[in-house]
Amino acid sequence: MYFVNAIWSSGSNRVVRSISTGPLGTSLELNPPSWVSSGWIAPYNLPASAPQPSTTNRIDTGDDRLLGATFRYGSIYTANTTGTVSPQLSSSPNAYANVQSYQITPTSPTTSSASSAAMANPSVAYFFPGVQPVCGTPCTTPKVVLELSASGRLQPASAAFTSGGSVTVFARGVSAYSQYSRWGDYPAVAADPTKPGTAWLSGEYARTTGAWGTAVFNVTP
Repeated sequence: MYFVNAIWSSGSNRVVRSISTGPLGTSLELNPPSWVSSGWIAPYNLPASAPQPSTTNRIDTGDDRLLGATFRYGSIYTANTTGTVSPQLSSSPNAYANVQSYQITPTSPTTSSASSAAMANPSVAYFFPGVQPVCGTPCTTPKVVLELSASGRLQPASAAFTSGGSVTVFARGVSAYSQYSRWGDYPAVAADPTKPGTAWLSGEYARTTGAWGTAVFNVTP
């Protein structure tokens, strides 16, 4: 078991803390926290609120804290929203909000290696990501599914996903969101327990009423 944490309010590393287990009936041991020791955690910082069509109201994209983490196939997978994106990951990031994901592989109780990826679009803000690796049978290379929210001056807030390629919208917003500016910061993505390689997504989108709706979708990358 592992804990993983970001640095507030900006940074370029992650803190990982492992828990060691002993024989049945013995207590768990919380190992000392440590920085990711090799590889690369891309820089991140606080995002800005995202624009919408036909209104000056903007959507609150939250902050750069990690939104969930899962340990599968020997690695920790997690993601966050960021205002900044390294040129190594994108030459044209969004001015308001972008999504970064991280794969952190523990190599000992106090060491780990990492890699980073980003989803960025200069015209559409991406925020509130959820991440889940899936793998078929037999499992060779896991594929990472990212569920995220997307909003821009020409696109109402929509539920979308990516699995290594371009971002695909699975529930397109049809109106500007008008219930204050707060957006649901609870993305949901989970592996199908009966169908290896498939992920289920739950995302928020702006409805015709100007309120929000929830859409459910599945994908097999």
